[in-house]
Parts: sequence; C-alpha cells; structure tokens
Amino acid sequence: MNQRRNSLRKIYKSKVSLQLNEIIKGYGYTKDICVGGVCISSPELFTFLKQDQADQILNVMVEVSLISESLTLQGTIVRVNEFEKELVISISQISNPTRWMWLCK
Repeated sequence: MNQRRNSLRKIYKSKVSLQLNEIIKGYGYTKDICVGGVCISSPELFTFLKQDQADQILNVMVEVSLISESLTLQGTIVRVNEFEKELVISISQISNPTRWMWLCK
C-alpha cells in the first residue's frame, strides 16, 4: 500500500476547543497529529450540524486551541467523517511552530 501522506501521523490525545465561526463552537480531542494536519473527534460540534450539513463545512477555516499546550492552530477542514464525528484539518498557521514540531516528533 502506498503512503500518500507527506508526514507520518503520531497518535496524540489532547482536549481541544474548536471554533468555525461565532455560532459554531465546540470541544473535542485530537486523535492523531502530523506536521501538516490534525484529526479531531468532536461529537459536540456535530450536534450543531444537521445530517446534511456536515459536507458543507468542507474547506471552511477553523481555529483549534490545544488547551493543555497553550497552542492555537488555524487551518482548513479537508475531510469530514460524520459517522465517526471526526474532522481532518490541514494546518495553515501555528501560534508556536517550534512547540508543534516538538509535539509531532
């Protein structure tokens, strides 16, 4: 099987706060991380979305705060798994890049 990812994922569990806009906010936790992205499980966030709206948040900018790390990530939602209540985010900005790289090692 070919590895499509540029960076290997690391299993990492941390509580996060997500904010899509002024109305849609929620909590969740990271499942895995890599230098360029993060997978987040957030059942709470999906309670705001109707079943047919989950696909509408693809390519939407989101801000993710890793609460225990005092670290903020900004990026774009690139995959939504409604069944698992998961989001995959491609990261575009990091508040502390050095800390993020250390976490991803």
